[in-house]
Amino acid sequence: MNYPEISRLKLVASSIAIGYVWMLPVLATLGFAEKGGTSISEFIANPHATGAMAVSSFIPLNLVLEYQEYQIKTHQRGTWITLVMFLLSYGAFLICTVNYTPLIHSVVVALFGVCFIIHSMYIICYINPSHRGKIVLSIGILAFASLLLVNGMWFWMMECIGFSCMVLFTPVELYQSSNVPYELDDKSGLIQCT
Repeated sequence: MNYPEISRLKLVASSIAIGYVWMLPVLATLGFAEKGGTSISEFIANPHATGAMAVSSFIPLNLVLEYQEYQIKTHQRGTWITLVMFLLSYGAFLICTVNYTPLIHSVVVALFGVCFIIHSMYIICYINPSHRGKIVLSIGILAFASLLLVNGMWFWMMECIGFSCMVLFTPVELYQSSNVPYELDDKSGLIQCT
């Protein structure tokens, strides 16, 4: 099987996206993100913080699309619907910000979380990711599900864990795939199938 190659740029971009959500309280004290937030949505409730969220998540979500599109074509076409719903609801989450459309925002955030959980369960059942990939997705599912039970900064922390798992899954899979071992080519910076 020829899996997509992953460049160092995409790995760095995934790290930046994860780091961004975890740094939001610090960025709020610096005036970049909104102060007093207890969720990712509240912290990014201004144009520049929302824009930074969109930019930082663009490459990681594109990586998700590239890798999972290949997997879905190879294994199970039905998961394509859950992937598209997940990506569309994530886009709606960024468009319908909490400070401008609070009711719509709540709906799209719930839809985004549910789509992530459903898509992740499809991946676990039909694509059969690596053991580490299943762990990452399971942690992400639990983190998103826990949002029904937590509030305050715990809510933000569970969102960050869920988002981190969402972004981290594909790089983990590319490294830990049970079907194909990978190695980093020092000259090109790409991960090659061996």
